Amino acid sequence: MSAVGRYFRTVVHLRPRQVWTRVARRVVRPRPSSEPAPARRAPSASLLRPITREDGWLTPARIRLLNIDREFAGGMDWRPSDVPLLWVYTLNYFADLPQCATGGDERPGGGGRVGRLSARQAASLVDSWIDANPPGTPDTWDPYPISIRVVNWIKWVLLLENGGAGSLAGAPGPGLPGDRILDSLASQLRFLERRVEFDIAANHVMANAVALTIGGLFFGGEEGDRWANRGVALLFHELEEQVRDDGGHYERSPTYHAVVLEQLLDVLNLWDVFPEGVPREWRDARPRLKGKALAMLEWLEAMTHPDGGMSFFNDTTFGAAATRDDLVDYVERLGLASERREFRGVHRLRDTGFFRLSSADGRTVAVFDAGAPQPRYQPGHAHSESLSFELSRDGRRFFVNSGVSTYEPGPERLEQRQTAAHNTVRIDEEEQSELWASHRCGRRARVSEAGERDGWAYAEHTGYRFLPGRPRHYRKMRVADSSVEIIDNIEGVGEHLLEWFFHVHPDVTARVRDRIVELFLDGRAVGTMTFPFGTSAAIVDGSWHPGFNVSIHNTFVHVVLRVSLPFEFHTTIDWI
Repeated sequence: MSAVGRYFRTVVHLRPRQVWTRVARRVVRPRPSSEPAPARRAPSASLLRPITREDGWLTPARIRLLNIDREFAGGMDWRPSDVPLLWVYTLNYFADLPQCATGGDERPGGGGRVGRLSARQAASLVDSWIDANPPGTPDTWDPYPISIRVVNWIKWVLLLENGGAGSLAGAPGPGLPGDRILDSLASQLRFLERRVEFDIAANHVMANAVALTIGGLFFGGEEGDRWANRGVALLFHELEEQVRDDGGHYERSPTYHAVVLEQLLDVLNLWDVFPEGVPREWRDARPRLKGKALAMLEWLEAMTHPDGGMSFFNDTTFGAAATRDDLVDYVERLGLASERREFRGVHRLRDTGFFRLSSADGRTVAVFDAGAPQPRYQPGHAHSESLSFELSRDGRRFFVNSGVSTYEPGPERLEQRQTAAHNTVRIDEEEQSELWASHRCGRRARVSEAGERDGWAYAEHTGYRFLPGRPRHYRKMRVADSSVEIIDNIEGVGEHLLEWFFHVHPDVTARVRDRIVELFLDGRAVGTMTFPFGTSAAIVDGSWHPGFNVSIHNTFVHVVLRVSLPFEFHTTIDWI
């Protein structure tokens, strides 16, 4: 019965379109088309260098993706069975293909990481993919990999031509596969056009819209016009819903926010290459797209630690998206006016539910989660982390959420999403939000109030209202030059078990001495944590996941109390 209830609490939030699209996908599968590609549009400008990747091909037979290396000496396998599905998807994205366009030389625009394969070696891999993956192949022809791959192939084709390697049309010479690539691109776009992921929604539909837009800009004729019309209309529709007024993507994950931002910058790049391909009714819409992109960049700045890396909220980790610096560089190459903003005091991201708190001297920065799992109908990348925080001091991370190392269903995935993996409070060993499988959420926390007052950021969530006594967690936080204060009020009635979790970065050592927690960085005492009189804390082994398939030992400060509600708890961090 509990499983039935959990399933009901999950599906009750879905939109009707999600349900009937999922049913239709199981019943009707579009017939792939092998018709020749439509004619290409003539470019009006050269493609500017897009963002390049650290991960990718090391040799024509060896690749590193998501911190896993694979050798394909015996022949290429585009669907290896001994790696996670996300790794298979990433392999089929061809994310580092554009940087291989110049065969290891500097690309137009200067700078950037150099492709490890020559243009012809990369073309041979594309050719092998076409041979090994006929239309409709499971996994490799799923809509999301198609969406990412189509954009990367098109950028690669254009950069090949920019670099003088020759057009892929006709017979450009030995080693380049010619029209087969264009025909495959068109076939993938036709398939995608009939498989837009309205069942999954969120960033998947955004990726579908971007691929159709860029495919429609690249190709001409009736098909190209149709793809452009549908893609651009869908893109702007999704932008209005997915990018909030504070500039944040509504899934509240800095990683997926950065993914979507890069996609928008790619559209702006291709928009300038093929301006005549933009549907007439949308040709005045470029400033809107630019405005959204710049607002997203400012949001990402607010969610970035002083070390330049993203804060780990919801499904966020390193290496899964472009960095802040990469995105800033791309914005500058595209000639978009952008000024780096300095944040001081309390900066609220109202629509996505975050605060950035900075001390007056700029040495301490915290990001405070005052939100809940979103969007309501697709919180697949949400964690049970309401009222959690991350904190840096003097450019170094001190308190961290645990990050993400896997999307594979199982105990590890579940542990990384649960309350105890975040710097917040757990009540009666239950979860704020009912997370299950890999990307499912049943009952979920809701934030009932949030705001700022006199230098404090505060919020309350009702994720434990299902427990006896209907507990509510209210937290407020203040960052000063010499200290950080956190006050937790647990409202409700009755006796409950309360737990506090404070995860420290692997470079930080926490030790308990006389009921005070001492904090050390690189062997040097830098601060202390104090709690209400009589409170004991323990230091417990944990793990931090700064990348997929990466686990690094760290520790967390754990406080456990059995109390009668209402109850107030003060935490003070003093810097030495």
